[in-house]
Amino acid sequence: MTDDPLQPEDIVKQEKNPSALSERLTKPRTLILLLVVSLFLLVGVALAAAYMFTPAPPPFTPPDSLESLAGDYPELANILQDDKLSSVYKEFLLVYQTEGEEAAYQLAKERGLINDRDEVRLTLELDTSEPAVVEGLKSELEQSGIRVTATADNLMDLAIPLEVLLPMLESEGEAQLFGGVSGLEHIMRIRLPSTIQGKHVPASQLRAEIESLSMIGADSWHAQGFTGQGVKVGVLDLEFDGYKSLLGSELPDSVTVECFCDGGQIDQMGGVHGTGVAEIIHDIAPDAELYLAAFQTDAEFQQAAEWLAAQGVQVISNSTGSNWGPKDGTSFSSGVIDNTVQQGILWINSAGNAADGHYRREFTDRDGDGWHDELIYFETFGSDTIALNWNAWSTGDQDYDLFIYDTNNSLVASSQDSQTGTFSPSAEFIRFEAPEEGKRYYAAIQSASTTGTYILDFFTNNGTVDQELISKEYSLDDEATSKLGLSIGAVYWGNDELESYSSQGPTNDGRLKPELSAPTVVSVESYGREGFNGTSAATPHVSGAAALILSAAPDFSVQQIKDYLFSHAVDLGESGSDFKFGYGRLFLGEIPTNTDLTVEISPPAGPEATTTGSPPAQTPTSNPAVTPEIGLAVPTASSAPTTSPEPVEGKSEEDESDMLLVVAVLGTLACVGLAGLLVVGFIWMRISAGRRKANEMNLSTMGGATSGAYGGAEEAAFSSMAQGAPPAQAQQEANVVCPNCGRANRGEAKFCNNCGFKL
Repeated sequence: MTDDPLQPEDIVKQEKNPSALSERLTKPRTLILLLVVSLFLLVGVALAAAYMFTPAPPPFTPPDSLESLAGDYPELANILQDDKLSSVYKEFLLVYQTEGEEAAYQLAKERGLINDRDEVRLTLELDTSEPAVVEGLKSELEQSGIRVTATADNLMDLAIPLEVLLPMLESEGEAQLFGGVSGLEHIMRIRLPSTIQGKHVPASQLRAEIESLSMIGADSWHAQGFTGQGVKVGVLDLEFDGYKSLLGSELPDSVTVECFCDGGQIDQMGGVHGTGVAEIIHDIAPDAELYLAAFQTDAEFQQAAEWLAAQGVQVISNSTGSNWGPKDGTSFSSGVIDNTVQQGILWINSAGNAADGHYRREFTDRDGDGWHDELIYFETFGSDTIALNWNAWSTGDQDYDLFIYDTNNSLVASSQDSQTGTFSPSAEFIRFEAPEEGKRYYAAIQSASTTGTYILDFFTNNGTVDQELISKEYSLDDEATSKLGLSIGAVYWGNDELESYSSQGPTNDGRLKPELSAPTVVSVESYGREGFNGTSAATPHVSGAAALILSAAPDFSVQQIKDYLFSHAVDLGESGSDFKFGYGRLFLGEIPTNTDLTVEISPPAGPEATTTGSPPAQTPTSNPAVTPEIGLAVPTASSAPTTSPEPVEGKSEEDESDMLLVVAVLGTLACVGLAGLLVVGFIWMRISAGRRKANEMNLSTMGGATSGAYGGAEEAAFSSMAQGAPPAQAQQEANVVCPNCGRANRGEAKFCNNCGFKL
């Protein structure tokens, strides 16, 4: 049997009858789908790459370290290499040497070295608190014309008048001035006085004024005759301007006051922050006696706390705090608070307003240039205090430096203190005057001398970091992390939502803080229609509530007051206690029928403090037992969070491997997308070429091939009829007409043999 020779019409049929795959690929909807999928892949890869591989940070010129400048200024070499002296004083002397007195004075004003009386301020940290040693050192300094303004424990605050300082610089030389102080026996460090500040939020962030008495249930207690009578409440703050004008109206008829600020008057410190705090306490506990104490430095903080304790106060309300410190309950201020509580005094502290101004990451240096890979962009509302802490407080020998640049990449300020051992704080802080509100800066962090990788905590006290950099967890003020004090967060009065700025826990050693939250944005005379906002305003709500409890139950211990507050708080956020609201929002409940308030109340069991050498934390029992009849249901007992939020870490070697894997996947997807587009293009070219070839074949075989095609169709029809098929069916099979060109095709044809159109 021989094969028939290939006829032209057979060529046409082969061209017009592709495989099933080719047929699917040539369908218009298939081509469109391939095109869309390919484009989606390419766009997705582009977006992912843009998100993951951000542009390199803007260039800035790394400054010379102060120690490295010793060779250029041999007369300052000893002071520039002095590990005891804070770097801001080195900068002051360097500017005095190179740019003169006026430039040095301007630097000192901008960086907080000089007070309003044109005195350079210093704080000495001693290696002992032995009274005889402290008195001997004080006498020696005073003989040199240096004023000792405060002493407490191992701290000593100094003030050097410029009229004394400048002759010293001229006669003794820049290096001899601070070098002489640094060389005295028992001095470990010379630093700026503390950075404690009030926790009021600027007016630009405020909302409407409100009244909160009914919200916390205080009005019911007032109606039953419990108004804080017989209770003494101390208010610890930085400033109490205008308090005298409010006596007998917004404040009691008389208050007891004491100012521990060097040379200052309690009502002339430049602000009304403490006055507003006292107003809220008086609104909630109108018959409580108020004791107002003003301070500014760490040493004055201790002096003020000791004075309040000596006055017999039962509650201390402190709406100030610092972002500088270990935040694990081991700092100087935490020690002052715990010692006070151990005397039977309830200490209530603001949690802080730093949640929007906190950045927490692990130090990373992938390119090995000694700088943290990420720049920290932030915005300030004016004068600011910037703090950088890292978790090496137990050793003190890991050294990072902090540099602030403006968006023009000009260096604004730096802190390059030396961390050389046990007595060196693992922190840097900078005070500077921003020329305008809302100005943007960025922080760069350098590893000066480190042997490991540590977690960095960056804070701006009077501003916010960029949204994508914010770390709300671990944003507490140092004072809010004491073992025995009570710390308070802030909720908006209208809906009980946590204020975005309200600092969150846990402490750096994993304990629950804050323990309570309270209303903020309240109307007080001191702030007028602007209102009083921040955790500063929330804290005195709890202080006033504690006074009401003590007026009903004078014998309650500190722990019993806490237990009552915890057990009656309105649970917010996650069920049970959490690191945002604590046990919940302050609520006193209806006044108990047993007016002596003798109840056994225990809050849910919280995490215990286990730090060696620290006062033991009060550990409540696990099951509350509330006996008085009250109008508000006691929140369900639950334990404090069992897990702490993990710090956001930098990229380790494993992260680098993960990054390479992601790069490989994205590269593969990009290749697939490109391949899809190429396939679409190839198929389209094949279809176009096939149509052109079919047309050429039809033109070249117009006489034979075409008639053969028709003849074949007719023969097939007669053959079908001969085999018994109905004539109509045979005719239908032979007369499949192309809707595109009008030519007749055989019944089984799938493509027109003239134009290639699909039938």
